[in-house]
Amino acid sequence: MGIKDNVDSQIIELLKKNAREKLSNIARLVNRSRTSVEKRIERLEADGTIQGYNVILNTDKERSSKKLRGFVIVNHVDGSQCEQLLKELETFDIIKSKYSVYGDLDLILEISYDSLEEMMKLKYFLTEHPKVKSSSISPVIKMWD
Repeated sequence: MGIKDNVDSQIIELLKKNAREKLSNIARLVNRSRTSVEKRIERLEADGTIQGYNVILNTDKERSSKKLRGFVIVNHVDGSQCEQLLKELETFDIIKSKYSVYGDLDLILEISYDSLEEMMKLKYFLTEHPKVKSSSISPVIKMWD
């Protein structure tokens, strides 16, 4: 049976954001009665549209405490490979993902940091590195859902 209408879709989106949201709050937000919302959720669970609910554990305090994000663009000195640079970058725990890319750019790093000082240590390292032709940091100013 699945999602029947926009109200089902709204309910699902609200449950995605907070699976423990009170039925009365969901009902108010979708402009339906509490009983109607409860029956819709039961139907969506019964037909397999909603297959379960997740618990998100805060087991990595360091990662969850990082509030600022950004991207670092790196261009190598002509002919340089990224393997050696990537090994050296392992000492920076603010780097969350590393991407070698094709085209005008060589390497994109995704970073997550608490302070400007953390970010600038990485910037200074890259500026002084003999295998790095150029680097630029683009802090994220807003994330879109």
